[in-house]
Amino acid sequence: MTWYESMDQLPDIDDYDIIKGKRTYRYFDGNVLYPFGYGLTYTTFAYDNYKVSLKDNRLLEISLDVKNTGSTASDEVVQIYGSAPASRSRLPRTFTRST
Repeated sequence: MTWYESMDQLPDIDDYDIIKGKRTYRYFDGNVLYPFGYGLTYTTFAYDNYKVSLKDNRLLEISLDVKNTGSTASDEVVQIYGSAPASRSRLPRTFTRST
């Protein structure tokens, strides 16, 4: 979720075109109060032993180790986002989160 700075940054509520209206964090390119992914946890995590392999030329298998390196007990949900390198349609913005 993204928290916009002002209601003025949002298109008319009757404008259902999320691309043209730059609705949602995937298409909005203005300044925001809290960007997508802000404040996800009260601790830190380390990611190690990444392994990626392609099975049967269509199944991507990804594995990694996740360790809580902070002082607060917590759970982590690892999310992997993929995108097409080229498209006839406008693609959403891509985000990376470094740890």
